[in-house]
Amino acid sequence: MFNTKLNFKMLKNIIAISMLASAYAQAQSLPEALRFIDMEQYANARKSILALPETADNAYYKGDFYVKMSQIDTSSAVESLDTAMTFFNKGISLDPKNALNFVGQGAVIYLQGNWDASAQKFKMASDLSKGKNAQVFFKTGEAYLYKGKKDVALAVFQFENAVRLAPKSTDYLLALGDAYLVSDDGSATRAIKQYGNALSLDSKLAKGHIKTGKIYLQAKNYEEALKNYNKGIEVDPNYSPAYRERAELYFKLKQYRSQAPAEYKKYLGMSDGNYKSKSRFAAMSFKNEDYTSTLEQINVLLKENPSDRVLYRLSAYSNYELGNTSKDTIASKQNFKVGLEQIQNFFNLTAADTTKRISPDYEYYGKLLVKNGNDSLGANYLLKTIAKDTSRFEIYNDLAKAANEKKKYKKAAEYYAKYFKYKKAGLNDLLTWGKAHYFAKEYALSDSVFKKVVVQKPEELLGHKWRSYANEAIDTDKKTGQAIPFYEKYIELANAKDVVKYKDDIIKGYTYMGAYYLNSKQTPKSIEMWKKIGAINPQDENYKFMKKKLVF
Repeated sequence: MFNTKLNFKMLKNIIAISMLASAYAQAQSLPEALRFIDMEQYANARKSILALPETADNAYYKGDFYVKMSQIDTSSAVESLDTAMTFFNKGISLDPKNALNFVGQGAVIYLQGNWDASAQKFKMASDLSKGKNAQVFFKTGEAYLYKGKKDVALAVFQFENAVRLAPKSTDYLLALGDAYLVSDDGSATRAIKQYGNALSLDSKLAKGHIKTGKIYLQAKNYEEALKNYNKGIEVDPNYSPAYRERAELYFKLKQYRSQAPAEYKKYLGMSDGNYKSKSRFAAMSFKNEDYTSTLEQINVLLKENPSDRVLYRLSAYSNYELGNTSKDTIASKQNFKVGLEQIQNFFNLTAADTTKRISPDYEYYGKLLVKNGNDSLGANYLLKTIAKDTSRFEIYNDLAKAANEKKKYKKAAEYYAKYFKYKKAGLNDLLTWGKAHYFAKEYALSDSVFKKVVVQKPEELLGHKWRSYANEAIDTDKKTGQAIPFYEKYIELANAKDVVKYKDDIIKGYTYMGAYYLNSKQTPKSIEMWKKIGAINPQDENYKFMKKKLVF
């Protein structure tokens, strides 16, 4: 016969075991979920959090997860905060005296911009806990530190109370350190002390080492920063944010810069790789001149967020750089074409707020226009770059070179003139600048530049040669003889160096002087010049003609 007494006893045992199992599962899954959040493995965190049994406390942690997600993925912040509020309301319905859920409601309202209403919720939580619940203080402090809505003084007050009630909580100590760091006085000393207190309680607390390292990084003490980052990874190799921070440090240090992308990639592989992190990795790849990798990442990110203007900027920059270094002409043209489309997309997205544009945006726009055959408009954008940032005066040199290549010598000379207002012109610079004036038929201006060559290096033949050319070009009828002193000096120096090597320009000089003396009725002097030409090259056509004409 069925023994009801025995079965009732068994039923109580089963219920007790179930309750213990549930409590054990909850105890395991909540810390696990919080660990996933620390590791930035948000998909795993969501799964663990939502699997928690339905209790008032668990409702709070479910809601708190979505509050955090609203800060991580701002594109869905409204939806995340609505979901969070649903869980907090549920928690209060399960236990109207659960203080944490009132903190949660306050956090949502605070982020929605209603400071007074949020303060009322935080007060209700404090009253319900009678000021004796450290976690209530801690979570209220967290709410006051959410980005964009920071009220640091109140956060410090909350965290100090949490630490007062639970001085051995490493979470509370780290949070207090964070608040000190962003306070008005930005006290790194007070922050690092709290991090040290946390590490004295748990030396294997990777977060403590990483936060300490970040303070040293801000102080530009890179050696100590790296030491702390390495220690954090040593004590907890699975703590993914450590690799991101070390990657950022590597990127600042030239000797480690090449290692930064691989380190960042490791972080992305160990975490969920949120959009912000992936965007940062793309930017890092660009800075590391890995343009192919940058474009691969951008193409993926644009599918996720096609309105992110920064991605279009990076795509344009990368396409230009890739095209500019490629030996494949067809591929280069395609890069320049796509690059131009992307910079135009960027400018369209920033049309309503041009403050979002920086000087390199105009520079790359200009360069891409030039590469796509629109020289005039391209030059305009490049000039806008300098207008926004005069330190980019090097662009004048680029424009001058481009104009020279296309035989637009007058424009090239104009750009060189502007360029050398910022930079002292060397010998070759002056020669290039002077030639631009010369080929633009601005002979007087070219002479003034070549004169600087002679002043800078009197023994240099080229300065005298081009002064001779410029003055001869002015004296087209050979009537003033103004090029004579320059040719005489050139010939003197050339004869002393190598007559054979410089014979063409020596003959050119004698020819000019012979013509001038003939025009000015100084025939003996003219004959003297022609004889000198004959001594160098008896087959010179001008010499042979004048020999017959003047009969010498």
